[in-house]
Amino acid sequence: MKHGIGSTGRPGPERRAAAALRGCSRALRAIAFFLAAESVFAAAASAAEALDAQKLLNAASEREKKGFYALALEKYREVIGALGKESAEQPGDADLAAGLLAAREGAMRTARMTGELEAAAALAGEIARGAADEAAKGRAAMAEGEILFYKGALDEARKAFENLRKSHPRLLRPVLFLGLIEKEHGRGDEAYALFDTFTQLWLSDDFDKTPDNLISIALGAVEMSQRHQDMVKDAQRILEDVIDKDPGNVEARVALGNLMMAKYVVDRKYFTDALKENANYPDAHVGLAACCLTRYDNQKAAEECRRALKVNPRHVDALVMGAMVDLADQMYDQADKGLSAALAVNPRHLTALSLSAGVRYMRGDREGFEAVRAKVFGLNPKYGEFYHMVSGL
Repeated sequence: MKHGIGSTGRPGPERRAAAALRGCSRALRAIAFFLAAESVFAAAASAAEALDAQKLLNAASEREKKGFYALALEKYREVIGALGKESAEQPGDADLAAGLLAAREGAMRTARMTGELEAAAALAGEIARGAADEAAKGRAAMAEGEILFYKGALDEARKAFENLRKSHPRLLRPVLFLGLIEKEHGRGDEAYALFDTFTQLWLSDDFDKTPDNLISIALGAVEMSQRHQDMVKDAQRILEDVIDKDPGNVEARVALGNLMMAKYVVDRKYFTDALKENANYPDAHVGLAACCLTRYDNQKAAEECRRALKVNPRHVDALVMGAMVDLADQMYDQADKGLSAALAVNPRHLTALSLSAGVRYMRGDREGFEAVRAKVFGLNPKYGEFYHMVSGL
C-alpha cells in the first residue's frame, strides 16, 4: 500500500473516518455561520422596522399638531399595525409597548377629531383596560366618557366620570362633565355644587397645575359666573396664563374666545389666533362662525362651518351653527338637514332640538312643533332657552 491506499484504490477506514469528521466540522461551521448571519440580519431587520415605526410615529405627531388629522390617523394606524405584530412576538419589550401605546393614544385623539367616534371609543377601551401606564389609562377613560357625553348617552357618561373621579382624583375634568350632565338635566343646584368645587380648589391652591386642570377650572368658573359674575375675570386670567405658558394650546384659546363672547365681547382675534396655531381646529372654526353670525356676516359664518365639517363631518356644534346660519337666511329645508345630521350624532342635543322645533313652527307644522317641544322639556323641564331660540327665528 502506498499512502494508505489499498488495492481497491479507496481510503482505509481510519482515513475515511477522519475525512468524515472534517466534513462534519465544515458543515457545522457553515451552519453556525448561517445561523449567526440570520440572527444578525433578523436583528438588523427588527431595528430597521423599529426605526421606521418611530419615523412614522414622529410624522403622525407632526401632522396631528398641524391639524392634518386624517393623515395623522392613517400614520398612527400604520404604526399600530407594525408594532402590534412585533409586540406580540416580544411581549416583554418596554420600548415596543411604549411606542404602541403612543400610537394608540394618537389614533384615539385623531379619530375623535375626524368624527370616527366608534373607532376612538374602541381604542380608548383598549388603552383603559390594557395599558400599564396609569396616566394613559386616565386619559383613555376620560375620552370614553367624553365620547358618551358627546353622543348624548348621559347616564353612561355619568358612570364613566364617577368611576374616573374615584380612580384618578387629581383629574378635574370629570368633575366639570359631571356638572355639565346635571345642567343638561335641568338640575341647577346640583350642577353648581359641582362647579363650586373649582372655586374652592382655586382658592385653596390644592390641585395639580396641569393645562388640562387649569382649563377645567376656568370652564367651571365660566359656569359659576351665571351666579357669580366676578368669576369671569378669574376664568379669563387662568386661560390667559395657560396661553402665555403654551401659545400652541388651541383649546385654551378657543375657550377664551367663547368666554369673551359670553361677556358680549365679540372679537374674531381669539379664534383667528387659534387657527394660526392649528388651521384645521374645528372648534376654532365654529367659534369664528359664531362671531361672524353675530356681526351679520352670514357668508363667512357658513364658510367657517364648512371648514369645520370638512375636518369632522359629524361635528355637532358645526352642524348646529351651520343650521343657525341657514335659519338666519330663511333657508328652512337646508337648516332642517343640518339639524337632523346633528341629532343623528346626539339625539338629545337641546339646542338642535329647540331649533328643529322652531323650523316646524315656521313651516306651520304645529303638531311637529309640539312633539319636539314635549321632547325638549321631557329631557330638561327647566330649559328656558327653548322659547328664546324659537322666538328669535
